[in-house]
Amino acid sequence: MRLAICTTAFNAALGEGSLTQLELFEYCARRIGVDGIVLDVAHFPRHDDDYVAQLKKLSADLALSIVAVRDDRLTIQPSNALAIAAGLGAPYVLTRMPDGGTDPVARYREALGILSQALSLAKRVNVTMAVRNVAGSLASDAFELGRLRKEADSAWLRYALDPVALGAPPDAKLRTHAVLGFRGLEQVGPDGEDPMAPVILDAFPSFPGFLCLDYLGTPPEAVASAQLLAGWRRIMARRDLE
Repeated sequence: MRLAICTTAFNAALGEGSLTQLELFEYCARRIGVDGIVLDVAHFPRHDDDYVAQLKKLSADLALSIVAVRDDRLTIQPSNALAIAAGLGAPYVLTRMPDGGTDPVARYREALGILSQALSLAKRVNVTMAVRNVAGSLASDAFELGRLRKEADSAWLRYALDPVALGAPPDAKLRTHAVLGFRGLEQVGPDGEDPMAPVILDAFPSFPGFLCLDYLGTPPEAVASAQLLAGWRRIMARRDLE
C-alpha cells in the first residue's frame, strides 16, 4: 500500500492564500515525501490547458504521483474533473454519491443520471471514476455500492473504499472493484498514529494501490498532515516486520 494526501487536508491554507497549489506540490514532495497527491477541483486557480500542463510537468519533476482529481459534487452537478484528470494523466476521479435528503429515491435517480453521463466521458478519456462510501450518502455500505455499480453498468466505475465508514470488513467482491483506499480524520495525535489503522490494513491485505489520507480538523494543517503521514509509515513498517 502506498500513501497519498488529499489537498482538502490543506483547505484553510489554500483558501486564505497562505499556500498555493504549486507550493503544495513542493511541500508534499520535498518536505513530507508523500508518494502521491489527490487534487480537489476547488483548489485549482485555473482550469486552462497551460496550467494543467504546468502541474503535470511539476509532478514529473518532483516524482510526485497525481493519484486522482477529486470532486465530491460531481454527482450533483456536471463537472470538468474528468477533463482535468485526463490532461494531468491522473488515472482516477475521486467522487461520492450525495446525501439522501428528503426524497432519496428522486435524489438517487438524478445522481445516477449525472454519473452515467460522466462515465460515458470517462470511457472516452480512459479515466476511471472511484466512488467512495460515505456515511449518510446514497452509497454508504456494501449493498449500496454494489447496486450503484450494477445500475451504472460501466467498467469505468470502481470504488475508493473507506473501511472505517463501511462499518464491516469488505468482502472479496468489494475488494476486487476497489482501486483506492480512503481515510479521513478530524484529529491527529502528536505521534500521528491512526487508531483505526489495523482495521484498514486488515481490510486491504496486499493492496498495491494508494490509501488517500485526508485531515478534516483545524489548523495547523501542515503539522497535522506531516504527523499523520509519519504515523502511518511507522504503523506500516511495524506491520511489515510481523
